[in-house]
Amino acid sequence: MTIAMPLPASHTKFWRVVNVLGVVALGLFSVLLLFFWVAVTFNVPASGDYGIENVDASGRITTIEHGSAVDKSPIHIGDRIELPSTVHDRLTLVGPLMPGIGERVRLTIQQGNARRKVTLVADATVPGTLPFRLSQLVLQIGFLNWLIVGAALVLLRPSRLTWSFFVLGVGMIWPIAGSYPSFVPTDWVVPILVLSIISCMAALMGFLIFSLRFPSDAVSGWRRRVDAMTPLLFIVYSSLTLGVNLAPIFIGPSAAWWEDPVSTALVCSLPIIAIVAFASFMGNYRSSQGLERERMRWVVVGLSCWAVSITCWAWFFFVSSEYSAARSLSYTGFIVLPLTVAYAVIRHRVIDVRFVVSRAIVYAAIAALVVIVVVILDWLFSTRFTNSRLQTAAYAGMALLLGLSYNAARQRIERAVDSLFFRQWRRTKEKAEVISALLRHATATSDLYQPLTQGLAEAFSLESAALFEQADDGGYVRVAAWGWPQGSLWHILPNDAIAERANPQTKSVDIEKLPWREPEVPMGSARPIAMFPIFNMKVSVAILLLGAHHNATALDPTEVREIRTFCADAGFVYSRASVSRAERVEMPATPSSPRGVPSGH
Repeated sequence: MTIAMPLPASHTKFWRVVNVLGVVALGLFSVLLLFFWVAVTFNVPASGDYGIENVDASGRITTIEHGSAVDKSPIHIGDRIELPSTVHDRLTLVGPLMPGIGERVRLTIQQGNARRKVTLVADATVPGTLPFRLSQLVLQIGFLNWLIVGAALVLLRPSRLTWSFFVLGVGMIWPIAGSYPSFVPTDWVVPILVLSIISCMAALMGFLIFSLRFPSDAVSGWRRRVDAMTPLLFIVYSSLTLGVNLAPIFIGPSAAWWEDPVSTALVCSLPIIAIVAFASFMGNYRSSQGLERERMRWVVVGLSCWAVSITCWAWFFFVSSEYSAARSLSYTGFIVLPLTVAYAVIRHRVIDVRFVVSRAIVYAAIAALVVIVVVILDWLFSTRFTNSRLQTAAYAGMALLLGLSYNAARQRIERAVDSLFFRQWRRTKEKAEVISALLRHATATSDLYQPLTQGLAEAFSLESAALFEQADDGGYVRVAAWGWPQGSLWHILPNDAIAERANPQTKSVDIEKLPWREPEVPMGSARPIAMFPIFNMKVSVAILLLGAHHNATALDPTEVREIRTFCADAGFVYSRASVSRAERVEMPATPSSPRGVPSGH
């Protein structure tokens, strides 16, 4: 048997640094692409356009912009062009780089058997309509939101699941934006294009990995085999896509014999990947239950909108090259996915946003008070007490006073902020203090039953709570419950997954991550999602099973810490009860009659 050894601290620190550097690098690259996208959308600075929209692999013109200089020239759709000699001209003609206004390119056009030389001059790009620009702006803000949510998840919960979601957002920017503004240096275009294509293929694999792993970040069965194939698929897709996109720039029409079949094969394989991804995701959704199902419900909506938008993108990309507000609006489904994931993160408290916001307000208020005091002192000594000898002493005294009063002031401000902005949270804390007092004053284990079940459920707005005490067989028997219907589970066997996790190394257990599919428990959001063991001298004497909140959200980190404290207090009560029982067993009986005379005679 192989035993997994824990990673040394230096190794863990190394991967944390790599994780942060990866987020920073991808974030900067994404911001650069977003900047290019905004510049092209609002035409700042103004760029030009030759009017040739699309050229196929053989050099044949397939689309000409209506009303452009090319449209008014002898050049027609179906004519073939020979690519210019310079890389810059090729990038502006058939690549992603937009030419500058008035920029010229010399071309050889083949019309039937005739060949002719023409010079194209880039006209000023026609500004997009207001609806088009607004729709593009909505998309850009949506992708910025995607990057923020994805980066936060990767930094706080690094895993293949969170990284796949982040990379999916990064890689989707280039296919929608498409062009680079004219101010981008020519030497930068090809490296940026290569990175854009690689990130796009990483996004494709990210979509597949996200669908395979959401929400538990675990794979099994056929999903494990597909997940293991993603690195190879990424290499194959990246290589072929790079070839298809770079061949027209560096090789020209001579690559048409393999470019068209490869491009067609890539396009035809996309629906297969999409079908596998959605089959996996919907399979996970159907097999989910309780809180896990609630988490997935919103993401199902997001992925469905994403699928509609990716279908619209493929249609416009391969069938119609006309840009319009309707085309942009059809892409808005892309931003629904990050919004639904962000909603699930906040609502189901993957990240305790409430705690962060509360403490940010508290420390901002403290900083504001300090600034106000310093400004008042500075005003007094600069206007009323100029050159006063007391200035230094006053500053020192005020600093000392602020330091001594900081803790008390912080507590008062925290209470004020919680009461003003987080009233429900404040009421929960007050009810939790009542439960803590009841546990500290408990004299028997029966005194714990009501506070740890009904009391906890009402204080934290939980759907259910149940207390199980250890039985002689090593299992656990239910002694009290709230929100558990009649006929529910009353005995947890010793070999049950939950019973086996009740050890001194465990402070709490996320039941959703266990292979525990007990049918005789409350359903829906009342289904137990967390287990808290109660110990007496490092021996588990009871376990507490808790359901989700009334609004189907999980326990947040602050609530988990509170409940752990309650379980520790309950452990002292069980300890005192066991000592009392032991003393009663060991105490000799006091005879009520003379020695040798039976009692009662």
